[in-house]
Amino acid sequence: MHAGCPQMTILPSNAGLPQLDGVYGPISMRADLYPGETPARWARLLDEWCAERGFDPATQTSVNLFRCLWEFDLMAEAHQLRRSLGRTLQFRADVRRLAALTVYRLSQRFGLALDPRDRLHRGAFLGAHLRTSADAEKAGWLNDAAGSFDGQTDAQLALAAAANLSVVYVATGNAVDLARFAVKAWERGRVNVTSKAALLTGADLDELNALSWDQQALVDYEVLLKCSRFAGFTKSSYSWNIAIRRNLVGQEWNRIEGVEVKEDPYKVLQEEEEVAFDDGLSRLGGHDGWHEMKIPKGMWP
Repeated sequence: MHAGCPQMTILPSNAGLPQLDGVYGPISMRADLYPGETPARWARLLDEWCAERGFDPATQTSVNLFRCLWEFDLMAEAHQLRRSLGRTLQFRADVRRLAALTVYRLSQRFGLALDPRDRLHRGAFLGAHLRTSADAEKAGWLNDAAGSFDGQTDAQLALAAAANLSVVYVATGNAVDLARFAVKAWERGRVNVTSKAALLTGADLDELNALSWDQQALVDYEVLLKCSRFAGFTKSSYSWNIAIRRNLVGQEWNRIEGVEVKEDPYKVLQEEEEVAFDDGLSRLGGHDGWHEMKIPKGMWP
């Protein structure tokens, strides 16, 4: 970050910094959703709040901000900034190595001709995010038809069939449902379901298992970014981020190599009941008002 942004002061931590009292709850900067709320007003109100608490501009100070996720209209920014900023900080080298090795083992096991230089692997495998973990169940996300195990896996298998893909790479935090999905996919259409844990072996698998659950999810993220088609779940910001990043890359490929990317990935809302996003590269099933309102213009790809 320091090398890429030399004018920015990078602190290793906020330990030892003076901290202003209280937590600042910023307004939204989404003028598209809340007319009159602008970045300039956001900055002015923050300055006023800090001044009321004796902030000294000459002193590095820690300020606690309340959640401000997806509260900036990214579509008001240049395409180059949207494309680059979200990837300024790359994942750790060990995570990227495990992801690359996973894709290599995937190509070996199923005889897929995958070129690691490709931004997207065409005609090779479906990437699926099966969001049926315990936290999703606790949140009630699995109670409707589209969010249930069958709802998600039916949609994923339908997309695999439509794209003529017989290999599905699955990212999930539910090992039981992963096994159920593998049986279902094979019995229904002789489709092979696999995962990073099934592809890695020996010391590499030990290294994977030593990672925390969220670090392991980064391995999946890297693999899913390059899958031929991606099937995710609308109530998951993880699925959304993969879809939006792939859409951005796909738009560039559309200009460079003729990859087909739909101009409006949200047109599907008028055409199908249980789909929120489909650009021809990625497809998100189900609906969620909060995610669908905030993410399309507010998430860094």
